[in-house]
Amino acid sequence: MDAHYAFVLFLWRLQMAVTKQAMLDAVEAAILARMTNGAVASYSIGGRDLAYIKLSELREMRTELKSEISAVDGSFNYAGFKRPI
Repeated sequence: MDAHYAFVLFLWRLQMAVTKQAMLDAVEAAILARMTNGAVASYSIGGRDLAYIKLSELREMRTELKSEISAVDGSFNYAGFKRPI
C-alpha cells in the first residue's frame, strides 16, 4: 500500500468515525431526554399524530453505532463475566 492510499484511507476512517460519533451523540441525547424529561412515545394535536422512535430502537441504534465506531477506529470493547457463586 503506497503512502498516498494509506493517507486517503486514514482520512476516510477519521471522517466515518466523526460522523458516526455525531450520530451516537444524538442517539444518546435522545435516550437521555426520554429517560429524564418524561417524554412521551407519541401524541396527537389537532388530528395530527406524532410518534417518536421507540426507546428499544434507540438503544439498538446506540449499540450498532458503538460497534461501527469501534470497527473504524480500531478500538474494542470487552465484557467481563464472573462465575456465579
